[in-house]
Formats: sequence, structure tokens, C-alpha cells
Amino acid sequence: MEIILTVYLVIVSVMDVMKKRISVGILFFGGVLSLALGILRMDGTNLPPGILLQGMLPGIIWMLFSFVTTMVGYGDGVIVCCLGLAMGLHRCLLVLGLGLFLLSIVSILLLIGKKVKATGTVPFLPFLMIAFLLIGE
Repeated sequence: MEIILTVYLVIVSVMDVMKKRISVGILFFGGVLSLALGILRMDGTNLPPGILLQGMLPGIIWMLFSFVTTMVGYGDGVIVCCLGLAMGLHRCLLVLGLGLFLLSIVSILLLIGKKVKATGTVPFLPFLMIAFLLIGE
């Protein structure tokens, strides 16, 4: 499962860096893939199906923020939803928290080095991918 998510995160991270957009087709594919992985994760357990949806909460909140502000991307929220669906709420929160921490450290360094302006943007998905790799299975 981890290899499949890693490959997906590498693809969306490259798209985020190169185009600053993730195509709808790739997002849809990620949703289907994550649903399948989430169902496989639940196989053999007596947990209710609602547990799958619980993992999507951080991404849903992220998407709500994307409607209010332009500082967070809607596609990032969809990817976080996909991760939550595939990994569950606890792991999703760990990966999201570490990704935001890594992003903040790099952003501070870029601001100090005057590589970006305070109003500039930094792609988030590469940091989410690194956090996913660091947290592991």
C-alpha cells in the first residue's frame, strides 16, 4: 500500500512544483485509488465503514479553507482527503502536521534568503510526500 501511495504522491508533487495545478483526472484517480486502499485496509476488521470517511476530515477542512482564502490550494485538500481515506485519521493527521511543519521551516528559510516574497506561494505536496515517507507505515 505504501509503495502505491508513494508513487501517487511523487506524481502529484511533481505536478504541483511544475504546473502549480493538479489535473482533475489525477485527483479523481487518487480518490478511486484511496477508496480501494481504504477498503483493503478495513478488510477483515469489524470496524464500521464510517471510519473510512472519518479519515477524510482533515482534507475536507482544508478544502473549506481553500474557498475562504487563496493561500491554500483546493487540490491539496483533495490529496489530503485521499490520504485520509487510504491511511485513516490518525496517520493522516501525523503526515499533515509533519508536512506543514516542514513547509514552515523551508518557507522561513526562503523568506530569510529573500527567495520568495511574503505573499509568494510554495507548493505543499512535496512536503506532504516527504512527511509521508518519514512517518512510514
